[in-house]
Amino acid sequence: MDYPQTIDYIYSLERFGIKLGLQNMKYLDKTMGGPAQVSDRYIHITGTNGKGTCSEVTAALLTALGNRAGCFTSPHIEDFAERMHVDGKWVPQGFVIDFIKRYRPIFELMDGMDQVAHPTFFEVVTAMAFDHFHQQNVSKAVIEVGLGGRLDATNIISHPICTVITSVGLDHTMQLGEDLDSIAWEKSGIIKPGHPVVIGFGPEGKDEGPFEVINREAEKKGAPLLFLTRSEDLFRSTDNSILVTPKGVEEGFQSFSLTIGEDERDYTTRLLGDHQINNVALALVATSMGVGNTEPSHIDDESVLQLLAKFTIPGRFEQLRVPRGRDVILDICHNPQAAQALVETVQSIHPYGVDLIFSSMKDKETEKVLEVLSTIVHNVHIAHLDLPRARAVDEMEDIVKEAIAVDMVSTIISDEDLVNILGTSDRPMLITGSLFLISRVRPVVLGMIGT
Repeated sequence: MDYPQTIDYIYSLERFGIKLGLQNMKYLDKTMGGPAQVSDRYIHITGTNGKGTCSEVTAALLTALGNRAGCFTSPHIEDFAERMHVDGKWVPQGFVIDFIKRYRPIFELMDGMDQVAHPTFFEVVTAMAFDHFHQQNVSKAVIEVGLGGRLDATNIISHPICTVITSVGLDHTMQLGEDLDSIAWEKSGIIKPGHPVVIGFGPEGKDEGPFEVINREAEKKGAPLLFLTRSEDLFRSTDNSILVTPKGVEEGFQSFSLTIGEDERDYTTRLLGDHQINNVALALVATSMGVGNTEPSHIDDESVLQLLAKFTIPGRFEQLRVPRGRDVILDICHNPQAAQALVETVQSIHPYGVDLIFSSMKDKETEKVLEVLSTIVHNVHIAHLDLPRARAVDEMEDIVKEAIAVDMVSTIISDEDLVNILGTSDRPMLITGSLFLISRVRPVVLGMIGT
């Protein structure tokens, strides 16, 4: 098979659906020689929001510090090969072809076995990432959880450097539970005995809640727990917290300080939004452990500051300017918690509001997301996505009219429609919702810019 045929085969595995459980992955890992069992190689990251950003920043920092570092995230925006990279270089097409050639007979053999079944799309891709990083002899690798944690395909890592839980919110409730405590418990499943866990939020001052659920699981497993807080009082009264203090936004750069023990340092990032401060702070802490520190600490290396000052991620509050047209913001946003963070970031830059291009999948809380976005939106354009999971345009129009008191609702069917809308010198355009929308429109926007 050539590369397009190989990719078609990999996507054909989506017919096996989503399978939460580890038996398939344990079997595949053993068949591959146990790459997921290498000690002190992996940083394992989960969270309702922020885990992708935290993963990418952590891997980039490790590379900047001289490590051969892999990174596995999902899904991709434009190219399958984005999902796994080493030192920023996407997985080669030749490796993808070779991996499927080597292991497809194993996948088909598993289909007839008692204890395992034919692996799913995500299980095959996860196995591919572990094998790729092993073949590339990486010293460190950052692994982003696909869904939840406890039963996610990535959760066969036995001896991580550390685990990270960025946030807990309501998403994928059919698989993970209907309340925050249930979701927190699923995510805490990546914590491993004796290995530190870092979480992006602190206690809420009550007996139950996501922090308490995670803390309880960490105690059961003897895993040292660290957490970020914005409260100086809480920081001063605990010995396992790290103080994060926002310092403001200026000329497209966001500054914050990080206090570990008595050591306070200032950092600047191009990733905008209050939520991104926590994601970058978590990445800094995870990186310090990744380079061999047994306790979190600041890294005395100028390359860290240089990397943060220039690092951006496609589709994460990505700001673009269409010549003789609009300012455009591309941001993946598929739950109310992410929508609230997006609104706050947009308001800090465009206080008079934006127009919106939006689409959503059937299994997402579309109405709640739009209700949150309604505070900043004037006109809405519903983008058609030719996907079985996508909400139909007419259904989306009804939801928009119910959720937002807007000036106008229209539909985008073709790329020409998109070009015409973006080519007008009007208010800024926020393009958000499904990752599949960002995947569709980003190449068109870049084409208009000429990049």
